[in-house]
Amino acid sequence: MKIVLLAIRSLSRFRLYTTINILGLAMSLACVIILCRYIHRETTTDHFIKDLDRVYYTVLDRSTDRQPFIAGPSDAALPDPSTDAAVETKSSYIGMDHDMVSFDNQKFDVRLLAVDSNYLKIITYPIERANHTSLLTRPDEAVLTSEFARKVFGDTDPIGQTLMHASGNIMTVNGILEEPDTQVSYPFDLLVSQDLQENWKKVSTTIVRLKPHTDADAFNKRFDYYTKAQSWGSEMRVQLFPVKKFYFDKQIRCYYTAAMKGNYTHIIILSVVAALLFIVGIFNFVNIYTVLMLKRAREFGMKKVFGANKKQVALQLYLENLLMTAIALFMAWIFIELSMDLVNGLLGIPLVPNLSFNILLSAGILFLLPLVTSVYPFIRFNYEAPITSLRSVNRSGGSTVSRSVFLSMQYTITVILVVVSIFFIKQLDFMLNADLGYRTDGILKAQLIHDPNSEKEREDARRKAKVFIQEISNCPLFDTYIFGNPPYDETNYTYPIKAPGEEYKNVICQTASENYFKLFNIQLKEGRLWNDKTDSYTEFNVIINETAQRLFNIKNLDNAEVEAERPFFITDMESFNKPQRYKVVGVIKDFSTGHLSKATQPIVYYYCQDDPRDLFLAHIVKGKEQEAITFLKKLYEEVEGGEFEYAFITDEIRNLYSKDKQITSIYTAFALIAILISSLGLFGLSLFDVQQRYHEIAIRKVNGATTLITMQMLLRKYYKLLGIAFLFAIPISWLAIDKYLEDFAHKASVSWWIYAIALLITAGISLATLIWQIYKAAQTNPAEAMKAE
Repeated sequence: MKIVLLAIRSLSRFRLYTTINILGLAMSLACVIILCRYIHRETTTDHFIKDLDRVYYTVLDRSTDRQPFIAGPSDAALPDPSTDAAVETKSSYIGMDHDMVSFDNQKFDVRLLAVDSNYLKIITYPIERANHTSLLTRPDEAVLTSEFARKVFGDTDPIGQTLMHASGNIMTVNGILEEPDTQVSYPFDLLVSQDLQENWKKVSTTIVRLKPHTDADAFNKRFDYYTKAQSWGSEMRVQLFPVKKFYFDKQIRCYYTAAMKGNYTHIIILSVVAALLFIVGIFNFVNIYTVLMLKRAREFGMKKVFGANKKQVALQLYLENLLMTAIALFMAWIFIELSMDLVNGLLGIPLVPNLSFNILLSAGILFLLPLVTSVYPFIRFNYEAPITSLRSVNRSGGSTVSRSVFLSMQYTITVILVVVSIFFIKQLDFMLNADLGYRTDGILKAQLIHDPNSEKEREDARRKAKVFIQEISNCPLFDTYIFGNPPYDETNYTYPIKAPGEEYKNVICQTASENYFKLFNIQLKEGRLWNDKTDSYTEFNVIINETAQRLFNIKNLDNAEVEAERPFFITDMESFNKPQRYKVVGVIKDFSTGHLSKATQPIVYYYCQDDPRDLFLAHIVKGKEQEAITFLKKLYEEVEGGEFEYAFITDEIRNLYSKDKQITSIYTAFALIAILISSLGLFGLSLFDVQQRYHEIAIRKVNGATTLITMQMLLRKYYKLLGIAFLFAIPISWLAIDKYLEDFAHKASVSWWIYAIALLITAGISLATLIWQIYKAAQTNPAEAMKAE
């Protein structure tokens, strides 16, 4: 207790330095905690599932493309891994990313999973309320998430309430699921029984939990062979894929578009940012604490003269650092709570409460950080001779050198963060404003008709489609419209296609009508485009893009052909599994097929008339956007009913870069905070240096030195330190940017002005903290300075 009181008294003697030190550390810890909580949230996605290490999806891949996708072995010819003796439990489900339910004459667009009774036994969601223990055992049961239950029923008790599915079947709500402790990669609004209707017309997915101590690799080796699957028209292989790896995996495809995917590169970037901010905070803390130790050098010298041993010195240093760390940690949590809305709104970092992680992280910082920050001061002053400490200030220059090294390293990291953040802004601007090769302005997207299941629904859908087409065609607010998918759709199917005599290659295959190319203003390079009056899918013609033209080495369209492993459309069962040749009638210019980090993909278009069940895409006459939305909303309410949901293509494309915008915002914000932390440290160190040189300044002024000359003399040291830091930061930041761009097909250039702006920002903000106190020192009356000395 006596040592603690001594530590408090010692630190309080130098309140300004202690305050600067604690404030800088608090800012650093707040940033580190925010980033660590976000990284923890991302990396623990789906970890609410009990025995997650034993839970696997079944995935299929073709022998020709080896591109696995989540699906169950629905073909009778395919082996069923779920029947293997190593499987403890299995479940199947069907994902409907856009379905509809209604309650009290109000319709709701929902993400629905049609599951069996084993689903919740494997995917162990916490159950908030339930009518009975075994949920989804009856065909008319429904289980809702708590969020969706509040949206539909408000404050009314949802248990026992009934919902109507789009098929017309009635469901009774028998359970409410709590929000899991971790993020979910496969979100949904409600679960229903697969027996609710006979045919869901979607590919089912099988999920299994293996028995304990099962070797999944050995399990997959037993099924490592391809089997001719009649329904898929090619040889297929069935494998298991761990659920815990799905969120960050880039290869596994999923046709449930509501599924969430993370970006592991972003996690690495944020981890590096957190580590660098932590290092900046530690360097800043140690540097200023070293200044405190210099001002207390006589105190430690006297302690050693009177017999203080190593343990006593180490204990006092640790307790002082522990005390300052505790105060800084407390302030950091205050900063976090006060900035919660700002961090969530502007940076897109949801601060989801996780008490156990918060306690563990805080405890680790509180007790381990003082050990780190105490090491250098202990080595620096414990092995110093008492006579040196009693001189108050070490005149050997060693302390000055060490502080300069720490400050240079601190500023090297800061400049690196600023350079990279400026490049992130440039790369993001490059992607958001790039010419994609097709028209995007004024194009609206909406789902007018939901996919029918029963014959009655299909008949109803055909009737609604006629009404939609008639009303929209007669409306002068639209100049072109189609039913289909936009060019940036990343869920496109790939087909094995080859040039005659060559090997099969995976190529994106899409349907298109005449208006598709008109709507998006896609440019023709050679040949012709589709004509709705003359073209048909039975004529075996295709249009390709320039990338596909190069892939198939097509020089002349006169006799250009490509061969698909099987027909795009089935005209008869005899030709179902046979290769089909298609004549290339046109080549269009390349355009972006998704996120600009990816290369332009080869695309083959085959003719198909629009299907009103697909997305409605229309170009609105300029200046008539609001009128068109009002028209469609009224039409939708009259024909389909429910809430009309729409989006503009430009917004959808910008949403492709939502993660990039988030990482840029985070990086930029924390780079500025790193400058602020470094500036606090620079202020503290320069304050100490200026105070030590008051006598020298007075003598220079007596001998005729002007205020400007004095300021230049005092600033010269810090100019040099920033210059050294900048020279080290240039190659390191260039390597960091080069590493980041490895996976980008379209890249912004690394311009010289990025480094110039980074230097100006860092030097401007940092040196501004020096001007006031240096100017004050230069203006000091020499007589007063000599008298004080």
